[in-house]
Amino acid sequence: MYDWLVKEIAEVKEPKFHIVDGPANKRFRKAIEKTELAAPKSYKRFALELGNCRLYRVDGSIDDYHVEVLASMHETETSSGEPWLWIGAYQGHKAYFRPDLLRGSRESPVFEWYSGPGRSYPLEVAPGFDAWLKLRCGHARKKFFKGRWQAILAGPEPLTPEERAIVAARRKFRWKLLGIAKNGNLRFQIRNGSQAIIPYFSLRLDHRDGHTVGGLVFKVIDLGPGKTQLFEQDCYKSLFDPAEIVPANHPPPGPEDRDRCWELSKSAPRPRRSKKRK
Repeated sequence: MYDWLVKEIAEVKEPKFHIVDGPANKRFRKAIEKTELAAPKSYKRFALELGNCRLYRVDGSIDDYHVEVLASMHETETSSGEPWLWIGAYQGHKAYFRPDLLRGSRESPVFEWYSGPGRSYPLEVAPGFDAWLKLRCGHARKKFFKGRWQAILAGPEPLTPEERAIVAARRKFRWKLLGIAKNGNLRFQIRNGSQAIIPYFSLRLDHRDGHTVGGLVFKVIDLGPGKTQLFEQDCYKSLFDPAEIVPANHPPPGPEDRDRCWELSKSAPRPRRSKKRK
């Protein structure tokens, strides 16, 4: 049923462009088959064949994907108590089944949740899961022009020696969240445990509910080897309670992250070894 997607995933050589769990193991397969929640056959089959998926990585972003599919339905409800079943997302708009419209193994409409001035509302976007997936993957695919798509298929060039030096130095940076300043900024302590100087050091910012809200970049060009420095940064305090923000490390960047990672930015100063005093 999903040969078209499996084929595309196999053809793409750019790492992290599609992230797929793969076929369900025996334990998860048994859980899906015995769930008490009614689910359309197409959704169940996708969960068994491909599992959790993050598809079509957004250019310029480390953690954002145009299409996401959850391998299991998450029960949730609106502020008024109306139940919904969360199954995925398209460009940040979560996709749901409505429980009262589920018809056993038959197709059921898929809704996406949108927010407007002073209100939020569900919008029916497809008559079933299979139709929703093809629609949203089609829309995501069109966001990549021909030249960019050919580059995605071919995969990136390997890291240069300079880039590998940055990645190696970055691994030896250590950080600690010290708390929240009076103005709502987060306070950090960062130590350069490497023998090099790099221009930037970045972190991911998650919300306590589990979703990623953005990123954070520190300018560390003046942070020499073995040195420790205190930083204070605005971490979306106008949007989120600072106490709900959880900083986290990014995975080590690869060649596919050149245009997404501040450490590998082409406009950034190149890393340099610290000069020892005679």
